[in-house]
Order: sequence, then structure tokens, then C-alpha cells
Amino acid sequence: MKKLFLLLPLILGVTFASCGEDDEINDTKKEQTTDDNRKEESEENSQEIQEENNQEQPGEKEEQEGNKEPSIQYFSIILSCEPIQGGEVTGSGFTSNDHPVQISATPKEGYVFVKWSDGETSSSREITSNGEDVKLIAYFEKQTSISGATVSGSKNGYTYVDMGLSVMWATNNFGAKKPTEYGHLIAWGETAPKNIYSYDTYKFGDCFTVGYHSKYWTYTFDDFYDNLTILEPSDDAATTNWGSAWRTPTKEEFDELFDACTWTWTKDFANSGVAGIIGTSAINGNVIFLPAAGVSYYDTRVSDGKGGNYWTSTLWAFDPTYGTSRNFSQEEMRIYYRDRDAGCSIRPVTSIQ
Repeated sequence: MKKLFLLLPLILGVTFASCGEDDEINDTKKEQTTDDNRKEESEENSQEIQEENNQEQPGEKEEQEGNKEPSIQYFSIILSCEPIQGGEVTGSGFTSNDHPVQISATPKEGYVFVKWSDGETSSSREITSNGEDVKLIAYFEKQTSISGATVSGSKNGYTYVDMGLSVMWATNNFGAKKPTEYGHLIAWGETAPKNIYSYDTYKFGDCFTVGYHSKYWTYTFDDFYDNLTILEPSDDAATTNWGSAWRTPTKEEFDELFDACTWTWTKDFANSGVAGIIGTSAINGNVIFLPAAGVSYYDTRVSDGKGGNYWTSTLWAFDPTYGTSRNFSQEEMRIYYRDRDAGCSIRPVTSIQ
């Protein structure tokens, strides 16, 4: 029996030891299971975060692409003259897309600028590339005369003469195709010829009936006045018909022309049979001719061949019922005033190149 009791604790001890190992193994398995579960949860969370990031990336990419600045392209501007000795051009080089560049063509002595190869008649202008190189030719011609009048250049298709003054003077009257044609007669402040020249048809009304004109009125003691004394572009026949580069000369500009020239009356300018006055510039010797186109009242043109009546853009300073004009005949040349409804000639001017 003693032996049996002695063996029993050993067996029990072994049994206890075995149970302790199983518990450790089970605890280890539990820890491994927990770690595995955590690992799986971590991987799942990482996968979810990655998927969320992947979903956000396209939007971010689009935003980045939307903020990307457009690429800049450069194009050549190639300018030339024809004939080569006719003048000079500036503005050749390189430009980026949609960037305007100023170019100009300047005639040499004895030549006049005519136009660019794309048909543009303004010697100084801005150009923009439309996605390719720009090639333009500036055309010049030898300085000539039209029926004896000097031609120095052209603007918007209308020729002018440089008399060495503050403005260039058109070689022809408004409505004329050459210096010896009369052209149109226009009421002061109107922009087209008409059949009847009277206050009944005048653009700004009959001042004798209503007491004032509806525009260009300087009598401040009247109920209506605007104090306008120079034609606005919308009321200027030269500007509305020939373009913004042209306008009717002011009284001061006409004074400048007459003071700077030697004037001669002729009954037959350059064998044309047309009477008028020839102005020769004391500054550069260039010649301008003003035909004696007369004046229109009602439906009749009078004094044609005997005198010229040329509007200025200036209202007469002493009475707004009149416009200021430059008149001449064989006997005299003078600044004059005339009823605004009368039809007179217009010799446009343009600014210096």
C-alpha cells in the first residue's frame, strides 16, 4: 500500500504537469489567434484606406490637370518691302500665341505706302498670330501726283498729301474720286448728300421755328443748350464714311493750311477744265487743289466754277445757327460763316502717320 501511495503523487504530478502544458499551449494558440485576427483586421483596414485613396485620386488628378497652364507656342513674324528700296518695316521677330504685336511700314523719300499684302491700308497696326507664322509684305509706290496734285500716301484706301503741317490733307473732296471732281455737298453736321438743302430737311431741326437746334447750341440763356462747338464723330461725314482715321478739319487746321501755302486761282487745273485754287506748301513744296464746287441751297447748286465753300468742324463762335466755313473765289479767300442747312464741300484730314 505504501508503494501505491508513493506512486500516486507521482502520477498526479505528471497529470498536473501535463495539464499545465496544455494550458500554456492553449494560451499560446489564443494569442496567435488574436494576433492573426488583428493582422487580418489591419490588412482589411489598410485595404479599405487604399480603396478610399484610389477613389480620391482620379478627382485629384482631374483637378491637377485643370490647373495646368496652357502651353505657350511661339511663331515667326516675317515682314518685307516691295520694292525693297521703297521703305522700311518694323515688328519682325517672334511672338507667342494670342499676343498682339505692333508692326509699321515707313516709306522712304520719294515713295508712298500703299497697303499690306493682306489688304490692310493702315501703315501702323497690331497683328496676332492665328496659330501659324505671319508673313506680310508692305507695298510702296513712287510718290506721284493725281492730275497735278501731290500724293504722299493713303489711309483706309483714301490718298492724302503731306503739306508739312499738323495733319495730312485728303487729295480729294468727300465724295470725289480725284482732285478735280467736286464730290458731295453736305449740310453742317449731316453725313450724306440729299436733294433738298433747307431747315425743313435739316438733321437738327429748324431753329427759326422752335427757337434752337436740337444739338450744337451755345446760347446758355435758352432753355436748351449743350455747349458743343466741334462736330462729334457720329455727325462727321468724313468719319462715318471714310472711317475713324478721317474727319472734317477744324477752323484752326484750315487756317494753318491757308497760312502755310501760296495760293493761285486757276480756271483750268492740269488741263481738266475745272476751276479752283492751287496751294503750294512753303514748307515742302507739295501741291493741293481745291475745286470751286459752289454751294447748295434748297435744290440748287450755285457758284460752282466760281467759288468754293468748305465746311470746318467748328461751330461759329458768335451764333450757333451758323457753321464756320472756308470760302474762296478768284477775288478772295476768307473764313466765313454760313447757315448750317446749306450744302458745302468737305476736304477730310487725317492724323500724322
